[in-house]
Amino acid sequence: MSIKETQKFNILLTGTRAPAALELSRIFWRAGCTVITAESIPHPLCRYSRSVTKQYLVSKPRQQTDQYLQELAAIIKKHNIDIVIPACEEVFYISKGKTFLESSHPVLIWVDHITKLEKLHNKYTFIQWAEELGFSVPVTFCVHSKEQIFTRIQESKSKKWVLKPVFSRFSSKVYFVDSSNIQMDAEEMNEQKPWVLQQFIEGKSLCTYGVAKDGKLLAHSAYTSYFRAGKGAGIHFHLECDPAIHSWVQSFVKKIHFTGQIAFDFIQSPDGVLYPIECNPRTTSGIHFFSSHPRISSIFLHPTIDPIVPMDPKDHMLSTAMLFYGLGSIRSFSQMKQWLHTFMTAKDVLFCKRDLLPAFYQWMTFIHFIKIAAKNKLSPIEASTWDIEWNGEKS
Repeated sequence: MSIKETQKFNILLTGTRAPAALELSRIFWRAGCTVITAESIPHPLCRYSRSVTKQYLVSKPRQQTDQYLQELAAIIKKHNIDIVIPACEEVFYISKGKTFLESSHPVLIWVDHITKLEKLHNKYTFIQWAEELGFSVPVTFCVHSKEQIFTRIQESKSKKWVLKPVFSRFSSKVYFVDSSNIQMDAEEMNEQKPWVLQQFIEGKSLCTYGVAKDGKLLAHSAYTSYFRAGKGAGIHFHLECDPAIHSWVQSFVKKIHFTGQIAFDFIQSPDGVLYPIECNPRTTSGIHFFSSHPRISSIFLHPTIDPIVPMDPKDHMLSTAMLFYGLGSIRSFSQMKQWLHTFMTAKDVLFCKRDLLPAFYQWMTFIHFIKIAAKNKLSPIEASTWDIEWNGEKS
């Protein structure tokens, strides 16, 4: 569709349970847009935000895909939506139904084709693809049994390995294994649910967030997390300015002609080599570094403008998670000093003087995930994506 010149866009955001989605909502609100949101949980963070004009409770993307897409189509038509931006893993279901949604009303949907997204999301096919494109990658195998794991380890020179499902998130099922220690839940591994056995790379963990259109990288941030909820979910974000990471991401999105939001996890070895670990083709916490950038909304509204990078180097955090998870991870006095410094100086991504309620009502979202976790025997972090996650679902 042709994008209108006025800034008065009607935006539909999905996945609005996430702090990153709240950031997007506020960005478009400050730009003078009308923000409509659609979520499948009753108390998403954005529900309480001044930035949202209308909030819809919709069907579960994962469990009720067809109904979910029909409801989105009705919202798009009713509110004359110009742009649809998914923030979480519902991006896969929206991508799958993109043609249907576009047929309901002329609209720009910030997603790429489902085949490309799934290839990026799958931890094995992503590494294969990166290697085919000429990037350095860790040795990676797709395995279906403990016997295959043992065989691969014995045949390889590497001593330390990382084991994880090909579809997973938040590092919730990550195991560190070697030839003498292969401890994991074997019942979760079979031909239909393969895992990735990946060479352990010693080095620095780095994450990126970017927005691209037709292979052109329009926005990029790189960051690391000193504190996490569990093994993987970052709750503190420190900006990293490394031209090599920017160049890597820029090259990758150009080679695959990508459109949408895209994020990568890397390990940077002591000699500076970047090894991609996984890819998340959706919004991530890197968006917070653009919260005060005057041109971030234009990246989505007028994607022909020049690329941008963060202007404010200030650290960001989820302060409530820092209290619950960050404090619990402290094992030394130096870590305590670092936690105190971070907690006192970093910016809370939920708190906003002009938009106070999301920070105060975040408990409603968390309580909902506690209930889902108890009902389905999940951790609260796993429960947060229970109804939207994509694990290679087939029609």
